[in-house]
Amino acid sequence: MGNISRRQALRAGAWSVPVIAVAVTVPAASASTIGPSVSLTVFAADATFDQITVTTKNAAGEGVSAPYALSAFWESSQQWYDYGAASTYADGTLVIRVLSSPNVTMYRVVAVIEGQTTQAVIPAPAR
Repeated sequence: MGNISRRQALRAGAWSVPVIAVAVTVPAASASTIGPSVSLTVFAADATFDQITVTTKNAAGEGVSAPYALSAFWESSQQWYDYGAASTYADGTLVIRVLSSPNVTMYRVVAVIEGQTTQAVIPAPAR
């Protein structure tokens, strides 16, 4: 039962080649249809301010200027509060310093890129 003939091995190998080829091509096709994206990074710049970097990219993954709105979630009131709206620079980035609070637990950015609305949420730095 443990012995495999050369013919059985070749037959199994012939079936594995198309399966491997399909598995390799599927991720490439999937990656090309992701679409525009927005991301946030945040860190505590000092005791009073958080520094937030907004990055907007088009469907090709290139930085692109886009309008966005930034808001913060206040734990004490369980509500989102708007910090305002602006646009990222031509390279798709913008660095913002916002007044921090121990009540702020998350930041959210909503952007419109190539006619599509996309958002990102990130935890605020621990205070």
